[in-house]
Amino acid sequence: MKGDLEYTKQYADIINKCTLCMRCTVNCPSNVRTADLIVAARADKTKQKGISFPFNIVYKWILPRRILFGNIVRIASWLQRIFMRRKEGGIRHLPFFLSGLMKGRYIPTISAKFLRQMIPETNLHKNNTDKPIRVGYFTGCMTDFVFPETGKNIIKLLNDNGVDVIVPKAQGCCGAPVFLGAGDFETGRIMADSNVQAFKDVDIVIADCATCSSSLKEYAKLLADTPERLEKYTAFTNKIVDITEFLVDTLKLPSEAYKINNKFKGKDQAFPANSV
Repeated sequence: MKGDLEYTKQYADIINKCTLCMRCTVNCPSNVRTADLIVAARADKTKQKGISFPFNIVYKWILPRRILFGNIVRIASWLQRIFMRRKEGGIRHLPFFLSGLMKGRYIPTISAKFLRQMIPETNLHKNNTDKPIRVGYFTGCMTDFVFPETGKNIIKLLNDNGVDVIVPKAQGCCGAPVFLGAGDFETGRIMADSNVQAFKDVDIVIADCATCSSSLKEYAKLLADTPERLEKYTAFTNKIVDITEFLVDTLKLPSEAYKINNKFKGKDQAFPANSV
Protein backbone atom coordinates (compact mmCIF):
# COMPACT_ATOMS: atom_id res chain seq x y z
CA MET A 1 0.00 0.00 0.00
CA LYS A 2 2.95 2.31 0.60
CA GLY A 3 4.32 1.56 -2.84
CA ASP A 4 7.66 0.34 -1.52
CA LEU A 5 7.54 -3.18 -2.99
CA GLU A 6 9.59 -3.87 -6.09
CA TYR A 7 7.74 -5.57 -8.96
CA THR A 8 9.69 -8.82 -8.90
CA LYS A 9 8.73 -12.19 -10.39
CA GLN A 10 7.70 -13.39 -6.92
CA TYR A 11 5.51 -10.33 -6.44
CA ALA A 12 3.93 -10.85 -9.88
CA ASP A 13 3.23 -14.52 -9.16
CA ILE A 14 1.45 -13.66 -5.92
CA ILE A 15 -0.86 -10.99 -7.34
CA ASN A 16 -1.50 -12.84 -10.61
CA LYS A 17 -2.29 -16.27 -9.18
CA CYS A 18 -4.70 -15.14 -6.44
CA THR A 19 -8.22 -16.32 -7.28
CA LEU A 20 -9.88 -13.66 -5.06
CA CYS A 21 -11.74 -16.42 -3.19
CA MET A 22 -11.33 -14.45 0.10
CA ARG A 23 -10.55 -17.62 2.04
CA CYS A 24 -7.63 -15.82 3.66
CA THR A 25 -9.98 -13.04 4.80
CA VAL A 26 -12.29 -15.61 6.38
CA ASN A 27 -9.36 -16.98 8.40
CA CYS A 28 -7.72 -13.63 9.19
CA PRO A 29 -8.15 -12.55 12.86
CA SER A 30 -8.09 -8.91 11.74
CA ASN A 31 -10.49 -9.53 8.84
CA VAL A 32 -8.09 -7.97 6.34
CA ARG A 33 -9.79 -7.87 2.92
CA THR A 34 -6.82 -9.27 1.05
CA ALA A 35 -8.77 -9.59 -2.21
CA ASP A 36 -9.23 -5.81 -2.32
CA LEU A 37 -5.48 -5.35 -1.87
CA ILE A 38 -4.76 -7.81 -4.67
CA VAL A 39 -7.14 -6.05 -7.07
CA ALA A 40 -5.61 -2.68 -6.15
CA ALA A 41 -2.13 -4.09 -6.77
CA ARG A 42 -3.23 -5.39 -10.16
CA ALA A 43 -4.66 -1.98 -11.03
CA ASP A 44 -1.41 -0.26 -10.05
CA LYS A 45 0.60 -2.77 -12.07
CA THR A 46 -1.59 -2.34 -15.16
CA LYS A 47 -1.48 1.44 -14.88
CA GLN A 48 2.32 1.43 -14.71
CA LYS A 49 3.22 -1.47 -17.00
CA GLY A 50 0.13 -2.11 -19.13
CA ILE A 51 -1.15 -5.56 -20.09
CA SER A 52 1.04 -7.98 -22.01
CA PHE A 53 0.16 -9.41 -25.42
CA PRO A 54 -2.18 -11.14 -26.29
CA PHE A 55 -4.24 -10.35 -23.19
CA ASN A 56 -4.26 -6.64 -24.01
CA ILE A 57 -6.06 -7.45 -27.28
CA VAL A 58 -8.57 -9.72 -25.56
CA TYR A 59 -9.34 -7.38 -22.66
CA LYS A 60 -9.33 -4.03 -24.45
CA TRP A 61 -10.66 -4.86 -27.90
CA ILE A 62 -12.60 -8.14 -27.82
CA LEU A 63 -14.45 -8.56 -24.50
CA PRO A 64 -15.97 -5.04 -24.51
CA ARG A 65 -17.35 -5.57 -28.04
CA ARG A 66 -20.10 -8.17 -27.73
CA ILE A 67 -20.76 -8.68 -31.44
CA LEU A 68 -17.06 -9.11 -32.21
CA PHE A 69 -16.66 -11.36 -29.18
CA GLY A 70 -19.62 -13.48 -30.28
CA ASN A 71 -18.25 -13.83 -33.81
CA ILE A 72 -14.89 -14.99 -32.48
CA VAL A 73 -16.60 -17.47 -30.17
CA ARG A 74 -18.66 -18.73 -33.13
CA ILE A 75 -15.48 -19.35 -35.16
CA ALA A 76 -14.04 -21.15 -32.13
CA SER A 77 -17.13 -23.36 -32.00
CA TRP A 78 -16.61 -24.39 -35.64
CA LEU A 79 -12.97 -25.25 -34.95
CA GLN A 80 -14.00 -27.14 -31.83
CA ARG A 81 -16.41 -29.33 -33.76
CA ILE A 82 -13.64 -30.13 -36.27
CA PHE A 83 -10.73 -30.82 -33.95
CA MET A 84 -12.25 -31.98 -30.65
CA ARG A 85 -13.97 -35.27 -29.98
CA ARG A 86 -17.43 -35.27 -28.49
CA LYS A 87 -17.84 -36.91 -25.09
CA GLU A 88 -20.90 -37.75 -23.04
CA GLY A 89 -22.31 -34.80 -21.16
CA GLY A 90 -21.57 -32.21 -23.81
CA ILE A 91 -17.92 -32.00 -22.78
CA ARG A 92 -15.11 -32.36 -25.26
CA HIS A 93 -11.55 -33.26 -24.43
CA LEU A 94 -8.55 -32.30 -26.46
CA PRO A 95 -7.58 -35.06 -28.92
CA PHE A 96 -4.56 -37.12 -28.00
CA PHE A 97 -2.08 -35.27 -30.20
CA LEU A 98 -2.97 -31.97 -28.46
CA SER A 99 -3.44 -33.32 -24.94
CA GLY A 100 0.03 -32.26 -23.86
CA LEU A 101 -0.91 -28.59 -24.31
CA MET A 102 -3.67 -28.66 -21.71
CA LYS A 103 -3.29 -32.01 -19.99
CA GLY A 104 -6.14 -32.89 -17.66
CA ARG A 105 -8.33 -29.93 -18.64
CA TYR A 106 -11.83 -30.29 -20.04
CA ILE A 107 -13.29 -27.73 -22.39
CA PRO A 108 -17.07 -27.16 -22.44
CA THR A 109 -18.76 -27.32 -25.82
CA ILE A 110 -19.53 -23.93 -27.32
CA SER A 111 -23.16 -23.86 -28.37
CA ALA A 112 -23.91 -23.84 -32.08
CA LYS A 113 -26.53 -21.16 -31.39
CA PHE A 114 -26.25 -18.50 -28.70
CA LEU A 115 -28.97 -17.62 -26.20
CA ARG A 116 -29.39 -14.12 -27.63
CA GLN A 117 -30.19 -15.73 -30.98
CA MET A 118 -32.77 -18.09 -29.48
CA ILE A 119 -34.93 -15.70 -27.44
CA PRO A 120 -36.51 -12.25 -27.89
CA GLU A 121 -35.56 -9.30 -25.72
CA THR A 122 -38.98 -9.27 -24.06
CA ASN A 123 -40.33 -12.53 -22.62
CA LEU A 124 -43.78 -12.10 -21.06
CA HIS A 125 -45.25 -14.24 -18.29
CA LYS A 126 -47.59 -17.12 -19.16
CA ASN A 127 -50.29 -16.80 -16.51
CA ASN A 128 -52.99 -14.29 -15.60
CA THR A 129 -51.05 -12.23 -13.08
CA ASP A 130 -52.44 -8.68 -13.12
CA LYS A 131 -49.21 -7.06 -11.95
CA PRO A 132 -46.30 -9.28 -13.02
CA ILE A 133 -42.84 -8.74 -11.65
CA ARG A 134 -40.53 -7.34 -14.33
CA VAL A 135 -36.85 -8.26 -14.23
CA GLY A 136 -33.81 -7.88 -16.41
CA TYR A 137 -31.76 -11.02 -17.05
CA PHE A 138 -27.98 -10.68 -17.12
CA THR A 139 -27.00 -13.77 -19.06
CA GLY A 140 -23.22 -13.55 -18.77
CA CYS A 141 -20.84 -15.23 -21.20
CA MET A 142 -21.20 -18.88 -20.18
CA THR A 143 -25.00 -18.98 -20.35
CA ASP A 144 -25.07 -17.00 -23.57
CA PHE A 145 -22.36 -18.91 -25.45
CA VAL A 146 -22.06 -22.32 -23.76
CA PHE A 147 -25.26 -23.17 -21.84
CA PRO A 148 -28.12 -21.35 -23.64
CA GLU A 149 -30.57 -24.08 -22.61
CA THR A 150 -30.00 -23.08 -18.99
CA GLY A 151 -30.99 -19.52 -19.90
CA LYS A 152 -34.10 -20.71 -21.74
CA ASN A 153 -35.13 -22.83 -18.77
CA ILE A 154 -34.66 -19.94 -16.33
CA ILE A 155 -36.78 -17.66 -18.50
CA LYS A 156 -39.48 -20.35 -18.79
CA LEU A 157 -39.51 -20.96 -15.03
CA LEU A 158 -39.86 -17.24 -14.36
CA ASN A 159 -42.51 -16.76 -17.07
CA ASP A 160 -44.52 -19.69 -15.68
CA ASN A 161 -44.54 -17.98 -12.29
CA GLY A 162 -45.72 -14.54 -13.32
CA VAL A 163 -42.42 -12.83 -14.11
CA ASP A 164 -41.73 -10.81 -17.25
CA VAL A 165 -38.09 -11.23 -18.29
CA ILE A 166 -36.22 -8.60 -20.28
CA VAL A 167 -32.96 -9.74 -21.91
CA PRO A 168 -31.27 -6.65 -23.36
CA LYS A 169 -29.19 -7.40 -26.44
CA ALA A 170 -26.97 -4.43 -25.52
CA GLN A 171 -25.60 -6.17 -22.42
CA GLY A 172 -22.07 -7.53 -22.49
CA CYS A 173 -19.50 -9.28 -20.32
CA CYS A 174 -19.63 -8.39 -16.62
CA GLY A 175 -15.99 -7.33 -16.88
CA ALA A 176 -14.61 -9.61 -14.16
CA PRO A 177 -11.64 -10.83 -16.26
CA VAL A 178 -10.82 -7.23 -17.14
CA PHE A 179 -11.03 -5.17 -13.95
CA LEU A 180 -10.76 -7.92 -11.32
CA GLY A 181 -8.42 -10.27 -13.16
CA ALA A 182 -6.22 -7.85 -15.09
CA GLY A 183 -6.71 -4.69 -13.05
CA ASP A 184 -7.73 -2.74 -16.16
CA PHE A 185 -10.13 -0.29 -14.53
CA GLU A 186 -10.25 1.98 -17.58
CA THR A 187 -11.71 -0.72 -19.84
CA GLY A 188 -13.78 -2.02 -16.91
CA ARG A 189 -15.56 1.36 -16.71
CA ILE A 190 -16.42 1.20 -20.40
CA MET A 191 -17.99 -2.23 -19.90
CA ALA A 192 -19.75 -1.13 -16.70
CA ASP A 193 -21.21 1.96 -18.41
CA SER A 194 -22.58 -0.25 -21.19
CA ASN A 195 -24.24 -2.71 -18.80
CA VAL A 196 -25.69 0.03 -16.61
CA GLN A 197 -27.22 1.64 -19.69
CA ALA A 198 -28.57 -1.69 -20.98
CA PHE A 199 -30.55 -2.30 -17.77
CA LYS A 200 -31.63 1.27 -17.01
CA ASP A 201 -35.33 0.50 -17.54
CA VAL A 202 -35.64 -2.35 -15.02
CA ASP A 203 -35.60 -2.28 -11.22
CA ILE A 204 -34.34 -5.85 -10.68
CA VAL A 205 -31.48 -7.55 -12.53
CA ILE A 206 -31.09 -11.28 -12.00
CA ALA A 207 -27.95 -13.25 -12.80
CA ASP A 208 -27.45 -17.03 -12.86
CA CYS A 209 -23.65 -16.85 -12.54
CA ALA A 210 -22.17 -16.16 -9.11
CA THR A 211 -19.06 -14.62 -10.68
CA CYS A 212 -21.19 -12.22 -12.71
CA SER A 213 -23.50 -11.20 -9.87
CA SER A 214 -20.63 -10.62 -7.45
CA SER A 215 -18.63 -8.70 -10.07
CA LEU A 216 -21.55 -6.48 -11.01
CA LYS A 217 -21.91 -5.57 -7.34
CA GLU A 218 -18.29 -4.34 -7.34
CA TYR A 219 -18.88 -1.58 -9.92
CA ALA A 220 -19.55 1.17 -7.39
CA LYS A 221 -16.71 0.23 -5.04
CA LEU A 222 -13.96 -0.31 -7.61
CA LEU A 223 -14.84 1.57 -10.79
CA ALA A 224 -16.68 4.73 -9.74
CA ASP A 225 -14.16 7.50 -10.47
CA THR A 226 -16.64 10.39 -10.64
CA PRO A 227 -19.70 11.40 -8.58
CA GLU A 228 -21.90 10.68 -11.61
CA ARG A 229 -20.54 7.16 -12.01
CA LEU A 230 -20.81 6.55 -8.26
CA GLU A 231 -24.50 7.45 -8.37
CA LYS A 232 -25.23 5.32 -11.44
CA TYR A 233 -23.15 2.34 -10.34
CA THR A 234 -24.62 2.37 -6.83
CA ALA A 235 -28.16 2.37 -8.22
CA PHE A 236 -27.23 -0.47 -10.58
CA THR A 237 -25.52 -2.46 -7.84
CA ASN A 238 -28.68 -2.28 -5.74
CA LYS A 239 -30.61 -3.96 -8.57
CA ILE A 240 -28.45 -7.08 -8.74
CA VAL A 241 -29.98 -10.29 -7.35
CA ASP A 242 -28.71 -13.82 -7.81
CA ILE A 243 -31.32 -16.11 -9.38
CA THR A 244 -31.41 -18.32 -6.27
CA GLU A 245 -32.04 -15.28 -4.05
CA PHE A 246 -34.83 -14.16 -6.34
CA LEU A 247 -36.55 -17.56 -6.40
CA VAL A 248 -36.35 -18.03 -2.64
CA ASP A 249 -36.73 -14.52 -1.23
CA THR A 250 -38.93 -12.79 -3.82
CA LEU A 251 -41.05 -15.44 -5.53
CA LYS A 252 -41.12 -17.73 -2.47
CA LEU A 253 -41.98 -20.69 -4.67
CA PRO A 254 -43.14 -23.95 -3.08
CA SER A 255 -40.92 -27.00 -3.48
CA GLU A 256 -43.23 -28.55 -6.07
CA ALA A 257 -42.43 -25.65 -8.41
CA TYR A 258 -38.99 -27.14 -8.97
CA LYS A 259 -39.06 -30.22 -11.17
CA ILE A 260 -35.96 -32.14 -12.20
CA ASN A 261 -35.82 -33.17 -15.83
CA ASN A 262 -36.06 -36.98 -15.97
CA LYS A 263 -33.28 -36.95 -18.53
CA PHE A 264 -30.77 -36.23 -15.76
CA LYS A 265 -32.12 -38.34 -12.90
CA GLY A 266 -29.57 -40.82 -11.62
CA LYS A 267 -26.85 -39.61 -13.97
CA ASP A 268 -23.46 -38.41 -12.88
CA GLN A 269 -23.19 -35.89 -15.69
CA ALA A 270 -21.21 -32.69 -15.80
CA PHE A 271 -22.95 -29.39 -16.52
CA PRO A 272 -26.63 -30.51 -16.63
CA ALA A 273 -27.80 -27.55 -18.65
CA ASN A 274 -31.42 -28.75 -18.78
CA SER A 275 -31.73 -29.78 -15.14
CA VAL A 276 -34.42 -27.26 -14.18
